[in-house]
Amino acid sequence: SLPAARHYDFVRDQLARCRAHGADSAASLLIYCELALRYGARFDEDPAMAAVFDAMMRATAYMDHRRIPELYCGFRRRQGRGPTLYPVECAQQAWAAAAPFHML
Repeated sequence: SLPAARHYDFVRDQLARCRAHGADSAASLLIYCELALRYGARFDEDPAMAAVFDAMMRATAYMDHRRIPELYCGFRRRQGRGPTLYPVECAQQAWAAAAPFHML
């Protein structure tokens, strides 16, 4: 728990760190701050977390508006191709962005 006087500085610092990873949506920023509160302000420096961020940011390069894919289902990566799209009528939803982080 952060003292009230530190809330602004904490959020400002985490927003900068999140954007440095290429995430810029409101949902991504909120989830990033939640993870920083849970695992520590520099949680993204952990090698396992860095691998997750790298894979997710590479996947967003293939998605409309650089959104995080709605789900990952275990298909092998294909050289030069993006994730297999999830064939449903609805667009990707913000809650999906949290799933990989909550698995850690």
